[in-house]
Amino acid sequence: MASFQDHHDLFSLTRTIYKGFIVRFDPQTFPVVPGGVAKNKASMKKLFDSLMCASHHDGFCQLVSHNQNKAGRKHLRCSNFQIHRQNTATKTAVGELRQSTLVCDRKNSRGPKGQSLPKPTSTSKATNSNETCKVKLAFDADSVSMFLVCGIGESQHERHLPRNAIDMATRKRIVPAAAADFQKMSANHNIGPGKTAAMVEEEFGLHLTRRQVAQMQQMAKLADDLNNTDELEQYKHLDSDTDRVLAYLKKKVATYCALYHGVRGTSAELVPQTQCEVLADEEVFAGDLFEYASERRKAVSARDDQHVLISLVWAMPIGKRCLQAFPELLFSDATHKTNQENRPLITFGVKDAEGRVQVVIRAWAPNERAWMFRWLFQTAVPAIIGKATCERIRLVLTDGDSQELTQLDAAISSVFTKCVRRRCGWHIIHQRWKQHVGSLGRSEEAKEIAKRIRSWLYSFMKSIETLDEYKASKALLLSYVNSEEVVKVIGDNNADHIVTFLRSNVFVHEQHFARCFYLDVRGFDAYSNTCLEGTNYGVKYCENRVLPNMSQAKATKVMINQDEDKFTQNRKKTCDAFHKNALQGRTKTSAHVLQTAESMLQQAMVASESYISYRFCDHKWWVLYSGPRNVQGRLLPVFQRVRIVSVDENHKMKCSCCEYERNGIPCRHICHVALKFSSDFESFTHHSVNIRFWTVYSLYAVVLDPSELNEDEIKIRNKLVTARWKSPQPPTAPSSMKSMDEGRFSVGSKSQDQFKSMTSEDLLLYFEALMKNKLSILNYNIEHVEKAVAVMEQHHGNAVGMTQEMHNCSADFSFVGPGDEISDMANAVGSHEVLNPLCKELIQLCDVAGKDKTAKTARDLESLIIALKEEIASQQSPPTGQVVSCMVSKVSRKRNHVKQSKF
Repeated sequence: MASFQDHHDLFSLTRTIYKGFIVRFDPQTFPVVPGGVAKNKASMKKLFDSLMCASHHDGFCQLVSHNQNKAGRKHLRCSNFQIHRQNTATKTAVGELRQSTLVCDRKNSRGPKGQSLPKPTSTSKATNSNETCKVKLAFDADSVSMFLVCGIGESQHERHLPRNAIDMATRKRIVPAAAADFQKMSANHNIGPGKTAAMVEEEFGLHLTRRQVAQMQQMAKLADDLNNTDELEQYKHLDSDTDRVLAYLKKKVATYCALYHGVRGTSAELVPQTQCEVLADEEVFAGDLFEYASERRKAVSARDDQHVLISLVWAMPIGKRCLQAFPELLFSDATHKTNQENRPLITFGVKDAEGRVQVVIRAWAPNERAWMFRWLFQTAVPAIIGKATCERIRLVLTDGDSQELTQLDAAISSVFTKCVRRRCGWHIIHQRWKQHVGSLGRSEEAKEIAKRIRSWLYSFMKSIETLDEYKASKALLLSYVNSEEVVKVIGDNNADHIVTFLRSNVFVHEQHFARCFYLDVRGFDAYSNTCLEGTNYGVKYCENRVLPNMSQAKATKVMINQDEDKFTQNRKKTCDAFHKNALQGRTKTSAHVLQTAESMLQQAMVASESYISYRFCDHKWWVLYSGPRNVQGRLLPVFQRVRIVSVDENHKMKCSCCEYERNGIPCRHICHVALKFSSDFESFTHHSVNIRFWTVYSLYAVVLDPSELNEDEIKIRNKLVTARWKSPQPPTAPSSMKSMDEGRFSVGSKSQDQFKSMTSEDLLLYFEALMKNKLSILNYNIEHVEKAVAVMEQHHGNAVGMTQEMHNCSADFSFVGPGDEISDMANAVGSHEVLNPLCKELIQLCDVAGKDKTAKTARDLESLIIALKEEIASQQSPPTGQVVSCMVSKVSRKRNHVKQSKF
């Protein structure tokens, strides 16, 4: 007889050959009293909880308890056995649903309309009996023990794919008592749900959401306590903080690239070689790097047998997979105050198929000089992500750091050869407006004018499609700023100030922000990297945050924990999308593409009814928006655009709006032609949507670890990846396209009445008249536009061609003389407040002093800096460890970040 400690496959005992047998469970663990299942509900619940926990960790599905049957037995069944049944008392989402977009998706849920529209819903249950799983285990109890009834039930899962434990939602029922007690103890010590969830995952291996933890703790507030860094205790035997960072990255199987400085002849055994890029050749970089490295070696008092870590770049395994799966759009940003060494933190992020920003690469940099960005873009990042991924990047969005932009341009010519660079619109407009323009007045009219001008500037990045449109819109904007109605409210000085700001700070960057230059670039209409700015903001202000006084090892661990937690949450969402069924609007694509892509495609299908079209040759159509438009009182130009939709010899559809080239989803103009000029077309299939939006692609390319896949799954993954990176495949035209004799023109059902009454000849004349003009603006006459353009070219000139522009604060800084005044000032305020105005005034003086005087001043300052560093280093004891950081740790008095209203 088998003992109670043996492990058994209970599912195998459901076969009919075991009918009549039972398998008992340990009565010491699950005590019973006479009376069957009805009298032993507590023990039965304890048994079911144990079996559910085992199925979650060791199985490939979730087991759920089922009601007692007529024989008095209880059942455990596969969670996929349930059929979704609509509750008549529950409000059903019908009609128009809330939309989803890849850019600014939050706006879809704002306003009265966004809040009132229901969200698309889905269910993990089957929608009919043909999709259910029949797996079942039967249990009963007698006066001896609980037991499994053999020969009853099903053992083979069907009609659903297996799921890993990490991809299944963790039900509160399977949380062990020790973990529940741990959460209660955390609540008593005012530790918030986010930190508690991270500690529970480390301690018990359970991934719980913040909401689950908050419910268990019954808490209504978040805490601002210390971060859990117990895991770093095992690395305390390592001498330096840098050694601990590298050891922790190795444990996490991270791919990293480290830049060291070592003395010639130093033993190579001291430098970690695994997954590292060690550079020691002085011919690789210019002398600035080696001069800086030698200087830092002296500053930290490193011994000759020690290597000094200059910079470190790393990527976690799932982050690397995410970047390789969705590399088209790359965000770059730098942030500060994340460690006690004052190292800048440089991050790179991508947008996944649902439009969520994922930070995939992080870098500890010593500074933000040109040689640092050169090494980062041309050596470190390519070494981590590979040459193939570098060539698949199409657009990089950055802020305005001049050193970063210069080195990125150099890397684009040699490494990211199919990529273009775009400037962040938020930094150009919002930040520079705040710096150089500020408030135009306290009146509501002045605030409305400022808001309208900024919206006008953003339209250059969001809606302008051609150079002619950009030129006309820019001229109309300048005309508006100088108009009597604006000058009357804000005054002549403010109007001139705004024009100067536009010419010097905005128009000079037009080739790197205007949408017309990126119309066919696969960038998903992204014009700002504020999404990555917000992520970096969250790193410093979330519950499990990094702090300015943290060591490099602690800060690295906290950020890795943040990334892992976010990736795990998104992984569960992707798996849920793969296994769930849509409840509203089931189409040909709803079961195959993610919800955002499905929403965008359905929006295009609905909007296609607001267009008219004319077939001017066998395989080409003119398409024009014909829906209602309210242009009265609008100041921003409303352009009337004629699109050209064509079908090539391979039956692929293309449109001049380049929507598919940018986003990978058929545009409304293509949908209009397909709907109106085909006899049996209903909707596009998922084959006309880019593979990046397929749920199966996100599952195999990102979620599932390739090392854990079997041979068949690896074949599926390879086929998906190969198909993904073939030449772009535009939407396929319907097979039943009408001939020109059968259909020459079409008018959508939502078109205005004036178009519905037109004949074929009327439409032809209407389109021909529009095609003769380069521009057609509904709320401005062409004479007014031409006059505005002429005035702009005559009086305002053209700012294009300026390569760099510096602005100093217009306020005059009072010069503080030498002596006690500076000393007293330094005692009263920090060094930043003392030195910053002096440095700015020194820059102003050097601007007029000439090149020779400027060079001499730079040499004197450099000598002063080196001497100060050597003085500081002489007061410190030599560092310990094999690899030491090049930065001197500065214990900040501020243990927390200053809360900011903006990023």
